[in-house]
Amino acid sequence: MLPPSLIAVVSCLTLCTPPVLPAATLDRSASKKAAGDVSKEDVRRAIAIFRRDPLNAQGEMTRPIIFMFAKESPDVEVSLIQNHLLWFDNKSLPDGSRQVLLAAYMAGTIQSQLDSGKTKHDPLAAAEQVIATYRQLQKADPRLKVREIEDLADLQKRGKLAEHLKGD
Repeated sequence: MLPPSLIAVVSCLTLCTPPVLPAATLDRSASKKAAGDVSKEDVRRAIAIFRRDPLNAQGEMTRPIIFMFAKESPDVEVSLIQNHLLWFDNKSLPDGSRQVLLAAYMAGTIQSQLDSGKTKHDPLAAAEQVIATYRQLQKADPRLKVREIEDLADLQKRGKLAEHLKGD
């Protein structure tokens, strides 16, 4: 069972924020689309922008598209596995960073599924994107330390991350 805090954040992020990207990055009709009408290309562009800089204004504007696509698209399966999201309830993690990392988790598995053409959650891609985004967050705030993500990064460095994620 997922912690209520995680369920509440995902619900709010997918329902409370309209999906909008800067006009230059999408076709003209994209900002008028309903959440369930976000195309694969729209979400690919959103993920590329997010990966470049999840903290700038454009990166922030991509999160609702990522969340909506994860929730609504029949082309992807995103599983919120509690043992893969242990960092989510870490009290030292600022709320804004928590949302960025959750978007990273979803972006990682979405991109993997779109690239492979297989509709199956990819926990390794999700975790790798969380680690990469966490490192970007640390550049903005060098004091940020989240033990659970550091543990994932250590497993990744030792080549044991995939094995660890299969156990759940």
